[in-house]
Amino acid sequence: KGVIHRDLKPENLLYKDSDPGSPLKVIDFGLAIIQEPGQKVDECCGTTSYMAPEVLFGGGKEACAQSEVFSLASSLYHVLSGRMPRLEMREVPPPIASLVPDLPPWLAAAITKAMIQRTRERYPDADAFAQALEEGLAGGDSGPGSRAPLYVGLAALGLLLAGGVLAWAATRFGDETPPAAISPASSAAAAP
Repeated sequence: KGVIHRDLKPENLLYKDSDPGSPLKVIDFGLAIIQEPGQKVDECCGTTSYMAPEVLFGGGKEACAQSEVFSLASSLYHVLSGRMPRLEMREVPPPIASLVPDLPPWLAAAITKAMIQRTRERYPDADAFAQALEEGLAGGDSGPGSRAPLYVGLAALGLLLAGGVLAWAATRFGDETPPAAISPASSAAAAP
């Protein structure tokens, strides 16, 4: 907990290998930071199409777990709809259900909630988003002719993202500061 990737997007998600069931890996932790409670981030970085509004328009100072939820949902939005979530800086993405009419309602609702413009109305963190996806997967629509299995597979991608990104990073970095969080000043001070 406390790891903010700051550039979650489809391009930073790769399968380990081509085997079926291969685990999904998150790459490019170059912008990641470990955020202490109440700490404000002092820079805006990442890919604007996937950034939460509070990061994009707040100069990055409001980056938090809910910003990561927005980015995860934006990635899922892009994968499912084929459309970038934000084509212009101030654009509010159209509802995913309008772009993918046969999307299971539970999945559309989870993505919509995760991409709400007001931070406090989103899922509080990746665990809560993952739980909503798990509940949808458990009770999802999969009747004959349904495209739900495709969406369930793609939602599983979102589930892996939401549930695994921050946990993986926390175990990888442990008590260490990730490389991107080391400031040039602290690097210079450590140099001989």
